[in-house]
Amino acid sequence: TDDSPEFQPIYDIIDRQYEASLRAEDVYKELLPPIGVFANLMKRNVLAVWGSLMITPDLGVMCSIGDHEERQQALALLSDGRPKLVVDIISLMTIHSLEVADTIVEAFGKLSIAQSTIDALLNIIAEHKAMWTDREAVIPWKQGDRYITDIIEPENVRQNIERLEGIIKWIRENCEIQPCPAALQMNMLHKRKLDDVFQPFFIDTMIIANQPGYLLFSDDERLRFYAKTNFSSDAGTDFYIDGVWTQVVLEHCVNTNFLNKIEYSQMAIKLVCSNYHHTEFDADVLMEAARQSDWRPVEPYNSLIRVLEDQRANLPSVLDVAADFLFKLWTHPILFAQPKFLTLCLLDGLTSGRRTRIVLDQLANRIKGKSPLYSLAEERILEVIREYSLIYPVYN
Repeated sequence: TDDSPEFQPIYDIIDRQYEASLRAEDVYKELLPPIGVFANLMKRNVLAVWGSLMITPDLGVMCSIGDHEERQQALALLSDGRPKLVVDIISLMTIHSLEVADTIVEAFGKLSIAQSTIDALLNIIAEHKAMWTDREAVIPWKQGDRYITDIIEPENVRQNIERLEGIIKWIRENCEIQPCPAALQMNMLHKRKLDDVFQPFFIDTMIIANQPGYLLFSDDERLRFYAKTNFSSDAGTDFYIDGVWTQVVLEHCVNTNFLNKIEYSQMAIKLVCSNYHHTEFDADVLMEAARQSDWRPVEPYNSLIRVLEDQRANLPSVLDVAADFLFKLWTHPILFAQPKFLTLCLLDGLTSGRRTRIVLDQLANRIKGKSPLYSLAEERILEVIREYSLIYPVYN
């Protein structure tokens, strides 16, 4: 960075922006507001904030609370007839990033969308076009105590514009733009206040979803929770809004044969690696991550292991997934050293921050006596668990 005095006013502005973003991030971590509220705090457009959340593990996109009952209720809602999904801007971008939007339309029919969601996308496209020149753009920012400059290539801006324009075209062909007649029941002052806090396209999406046979399709768990519990009282009228998120929509597509299990596993891995908390996965997804990692303890395998480290995860469920995965891994035709290294990495994740002896004992109990067909795999897995306890002495 240049320490010349004439640059100090620029540094002062960057410092203020940095401090404001840190305060907003603290609010997000402590209170977990909906993404639209967080975008207002950050004073950035919602897609820029969504992108930042995906690359920041300690923030991330809170798509579910990771509760088994929550998941089963959502799957039951999706299986009740053929509900109309009212997609918000976050899930719209999510399904396009996973390249699964067309499949979801095949499974559920055209998605419903608010005109204000389209308007928001058009405004973001206009923002990109306003900054698009033939030359590189330099964006100064701050990380910790360091001042950093990002170089924005014209080609990257052009690609972003084309991608968003492609999504607008897709919306015209695959979505129904829905009016918001229920908004007329609301006190207009209440409506404007809610628009200011949450952003209009989120409020309109919730209102449209308040119809029989409709579901709010949002990967923002806090927005779905608000729609279900508090929106009615804040809006001054009776709303009963249920919601779902991308992973359960994908799972429903597998259950109804619109997706196969391998495609689902690949998408679940992408959600985990994009810091969509809490994306659940089973042994098959973990096996696919190991395959994508070329059977080495690298990404994306390591990202899924970090999910298993989460102290909030239900330990019995985590150990069930781990045991199933270990049998699949040790019966897969790969070199002996590969499953061993993957297993040691898994044991590191399972025991991190937990009582090591209890974790290893409970895992070993799940391995023992599974079936005579797995006796060789069982022996090898238990041997690695014993070696692990010798390499990392177990004191608790």
